[in-house]
Amino acid sequence: MAELNGKNVLVTGSSRGIGRATALRFAQLGANVVVNYASRWSAKEAQEVVNSARDLGVKSFAIRADVSKADEVEAMVSKAVKELGRIDILVNNAGVFPKKPGLPTTELSEKEWDWLMRINLKGVFLCTRAVAREMIKRGKGGRIVNVSSIAGLIGSRSGCHYAASKGGVISLTYSWAEELGRHGILVNAVAPGYVRTKLTQGLPSERVSRFLEETPSGRFSTTEDIAEAIVFLATAPNLNGQVLVVDGGRVKH
Repeated sequence: MAELNGKNVLVTGSSRGIGRATALRFAQLGANVVVNYASRWSAKEAQEVVNSARDLGVKSFAIRADVSKADEVEAMVSKAVKELGRIDILVNNAGVFPKKPGLPTTELSEKEWDWLMRINLKGVFLCTRAVAREMIKRGKGGRIVNVSSIAGLIGSRSGCHYAASKGGVISLTYSWAEELGRHGILVNAVAPGYVRTKLTQGLPSERVSRFLEETPSGRFSTTEDIAEAIVFLATAPNLNGQVLVVDGGRVKH
């Protein structure tokens, strides 16, 4: 994938998990990487990703920004453009998981609903809006990959708000593929199944075991598997408005 040499990639929520694996995979392929993180508690992890990327011979730096806050998103994108000159690829990966997976709708608080929607859905909107403005202004097109979930396709017992947020990400992907595709900006999404990360470690062990039994490939996807799918979506010619399920065949879409 020589076309990634010298490309500039912004990966939100990339201090750990899928975001970390994605940032490092892009760096391995020659792309410069902006590592985004939200909390000061993640600063050390973010810097470790930056250091690993730099060791691969590319430019990399970390920016702290809460993707649910417009002013912080605008500042992040402005800094990335100032440092690198442009953003070629945006990966909307930042997201959260229900604090109490499996909590019934009747017990779900408005506060939890708003918190999750603010990050998982509003954050994708704010980051895409800011980056798309820069891409359109430059007139050279670009790529946007949104990280959704199979929950956005089939619902989720982990929480209706999580499924709704990820379904919303898929709807945004379809809408932007039409709207931004006219500017040469191709927009796609990846929908992972269960991936063992800090976000999903709260799931009951019996549910995790059942997921594995239902997976034809006999194994769960790793963060590196998802990173490969994201890179594919960010580089495949004329691929636009697609949702790629990566779950070992548990959900056929």
